[in-house]
Amino acid sequence: MYELRGGLVRMTSNRFLWRTLDDAMRARSSDTPATWLNHYRDIYVEAQVIGLRRFIQGNNRRDHVTLSRVLGALHAKPEVINARHLDSLGEVCSGPIRDHMESEWLTKKGLLKRSIPARDLKLLTGSESAIKVLRWGNRHVAHTYPTESIQTPPPIFADIHSVLDSATGIYSRYHHLLAGTFIAEDVNVYPPNWTNSFDRPLFDRE
Repeated sequence: MYELRGGLVRMTSNRFLWRTLDDAMRARSSDTPATWLNHYRDIYVEAQVIGLRRFIQGNNRRDHVTLSRVLGALHAKPEVINARHLDSLGEVCSGPIRDHMESEWLTKKGLLKRSIPARDLKLLTGSESAIKVLRWGNRHVAHTYPTESIQTPPPIFADIHSVLDSATGIYSRYHHLLAGTFIAEDVNVYPPNWTNSFDRPLFDRE
């Protein structure tokens, strides 16, 4: 799961920076914001789509860790998540937290409920937005399936952000299940004055 975390942090940071840049450009160049925004929009969309594709779907290499493969492995081998695994998490999984995790995740036999990863895999890859993002990423960004028939239109910002939110939420839950800790979602890790660069002109005026 830690191998996936870097990609997730990168995508949430990309979104934070894009939204800040978009707001700043529209505020400072309200008459002609499209010149810059159209250029950075394409860069942002392709970066997010390829990042989500890598995070969710990946490629055919067996050593490529993706969230879909993690969910598929847990569905195939539910015995890896049991009471002994929760014991191994130590104090971070004790008391009411332990009781909640057992009732949420484990069957009466003490094994992982297979219906949960199956449900989350469907949420991750089967939504209309996910299908748009993954198919468009395969065909137009990664070019891995040039003959694939695209029956859906290209993703819009709402699709990309919906898939990212879904992937972040699912990853966070399984990170807690497997490691016993939660991760902070969509955190601004930049210094308070980082937007000062918007206050200075990038180019000399003639």
